Amino acid sequence: MIRVLLVDDQALVRGALAAPLNLERDLEVVGQAGSATEAIDAARAARPDVVLLDIQMAGGDLTRAMAAGAAGFVLKDIKPERLADTVRKGSCRAACRGPRSGRRVAEHGYQPAHHPGGRGPGCRR
Repeated sequence: MIRVLLVDDQALVRGALAAPLNLERDLEVVGQAGSATEAIDAARAARPDVVLLDIQMAGGDLTRAMAAGAAGFVLKDIKPERLADTVRKGSCRAACRGPRSGRRVAEHGYQPAHHPGGRGPGCRR
């Protein structure tokens, strides 16, 4: 099961993302947050495999997100039918980068889940 945290300052956007993801057998939305502070608390509590984060929220930017260990990014205009597969690929990509990729994120109080053998729940076996 791939655990997903949704972070966006607009509740409608979070709901629109959660609805199709929760229909997938191998995906589970384990939390939602509307601010950076809420996101950190939710990530500590839920230990998600993937965080879908609005990088334009509260002054974030893609460069900082990637430097902090993000495995990739998804534009909000993605076709809904591609969202679940994109999350699966993101889960695999993040796990394959290994525990060092989360080092800078951990400096802010959150250590992403580590999957032994570098294979996350979204990786094809």
